[in-house]
Amino acid sequence: MGDITENAVSMDLAKEDEAELHDDLTAIIHDDVLPGRLIAQGLELEDHQHVLHCDAAALGPHSTDLQHSKILEHANCLYCKFEAWSSIQQLYIPGVVKLLTRAEDKEKDKEKRGGKGKGRDKEKEHDK
Repeated sequence: MGDITENAVSMDLAKEDEAELHDDLTAIIHDDVLPGRLIAQGLELEDHQHVLHCDAAALGPHSTDLQHSKILEHANCLYCKFEAWSSIQQLYIPGVVKLLTRAEDKEKDKEKRGGKGKGRDKEKEHDK
């Protein structure tokens, strides 16, 4: 069996969407993005994120402003694409909003506890 490619997965997902549309098995939640396309776009975003990470890691101490700006532009573009994808994801998977909110709340709590603990440690050091 050969390697599974992103294009092959996208094709399989598109065929599944087509079959479900013809059999009236899928609810059309978004006019332009069917469930299979949402998954394929998520995979594409993940791939772009990996490429961005590798490109950014390859920048050296003598990289030019142009090279840094290209990385920043790529990151900004990727961020916008992810935000758009995320809004459609929330339509198809409403529970993801709750999960993201919980994760953000935990992170905020961790920061608050970490900040208070650090302050106490500094006060103890100062008192010594």
